[in-house]
Amino acid sequence: QDYSINILKREIQHPDFTYTWNPGGLSGSSVSVSPAATTTYTATVTNAVTGCATNSSPVTVTIQPLSANATATPPGSCAGQAVILNANAVGGEPLTYSWSDGSPTVYPPAASISVTPSATTTYTVTVTDACTNTTTSSVTVSINPLPTASIAEGPGPITLCDPATQVLTAVTNAASPTYQWRLNGATVGTNPTLTISGASSGSYTVIVT
Repeated sequence: QDYSINILKREIQHPDFTYTWNPGGLSGSSVSVSPAATTTYTATVTNAVTGCATNSSPVTVTIQPLSANATATPPGSCAGQAVILNANAVGGEPLTYSWSDGSPTVYPPAASISVTPSATTTYTVTVTDACTNTTTSSVTVSINPLPTASIAEGPGPITLCDPATQVLTAVTNAASPTYQWRLNGATVGTNPTLTISGASSGSYTVIVT
């Protein structure tokens, strides 16, 4: 990080006066400094004729390190659902932002953006501060695979004579699934199994979430 700051001693210059700035041991009534961290400077003014010296009031140059910590909310999602990315950047303002996922997609130059990835994707934000220093941070959004769903007794057709019944069983690899059984498009059950009879003919489907 490069910072160049002029510190001016508010003093009437006199040919017999010398000025020493510390830390650094710099000479002159006005000096240029490039501190890497926040630093407090004091000028010692000496009268070369009398040898008398006095210290100025201290002046502090505050350095704002640039950092970013990209996050995703939520960190995992389903394909096509919105995820909020945040740069969580601090540093010398104004800060500018550039997001990329490695593709030609152009994202808004903002501290926080919304994305809808269809597959697991890593996003990188580049942050630039007022002194043109840059830093980058990346975050990966994991997309959960779609669950599988089938009917154990399928694919059918199943022939029943009323009042005989048949149990249909949903099969899935989903963790903590919920079920929705439909008969000709209308919901008829929400359990892992569904008992049907010959009186309820039609096309049965199960939706697993």
